[in-house]
Amino acid sequence: MKKKDLTLKKFQKVSKKRWDEGHAVSLNYLEIGACAAGEVGELCNILKKIKLKRKELNKQTKEDVAYEIADSICYLVNLASQLDIDVEKCIIEKFNIVSDRYNSKAKL
Repeated sequence: MKKKDLTLKKFQKVSKKRWDEGHAVSLNYLEIGACAAGEVGELCNILKKIKLKRKELNKQTKEDVAYEIADSICYLVNLASQLDIDVEKCIIEKFNIVSDRYNSKAKL
């Protein structure tokens, strides 16, 4: 699959397939949610260290941040799949709800 061809729907489908093939242990919704929270925690820890050390983001740190964001998204998409939630559809709907709340013309 080419990068430009990736959509949320395709990502969710492929991610679910990898999850189903690669996990010997079945996790319930709460456990997948805890995994997602753990990844967000790892992201926040990196950001905290940058702030406390007053370091600017370098190439390696940006990559670390990017990978933690990706890990977090992967777990959240897997959680959505377990709950039979269409991630693309719910992002569009929620984005537009928030746009309306703030009287923004930005819509998906």
